[in-house]
Amino acid sequence: MSIEEYAPDRKVLGVLIVVGLILAAGMLLVLQPSTEVNVKIPDGVSSSPTLSFQPRNLSVKVSLNNTIVWTDSDTGGQAHTATTTSGPSKFDSGPLNEGDQFSVTLTVAGTYRYHCIFHSWMIGTISVNP
Repeated sequence: MSIEEYAPDRKVLGVLIVVGLILAAGMLLVLQPSTEVNVKIPDGVSSSPTLSFQPRNLSVKVSLNNTIVWTDSDTGGQAHTATTTSGPSKFDSGPLNEGDQFSVTLTVAGTYRYHCIFHSWMIGTISVNP
């Protein structure tokens, strides 16, 4: 056989390699863990002391999923906050109204306790691990 007879096989092999690399890169993006953790301020929380942040307690890891995003889903017309009461560093969302979001990236390991300054029953804890 001459070299020319192998040329189409090399082209097919090259295309298959490129397609395989594209698929592998796509799988890495799909399998990559989320870098955000979502906390919901649920509907009705402003008038119901049995409700609070959802989830109330979190455990995250620095450089993996240490960005926390709070979303106010309460239609009660009252503002809410996510404000630290203790922890290695401080954060304060300021007043959040329905549909508003606040995010913070925690880079110092430790336990962060937070609350809503308007609703004393709304409390939460975030454990940040190294």
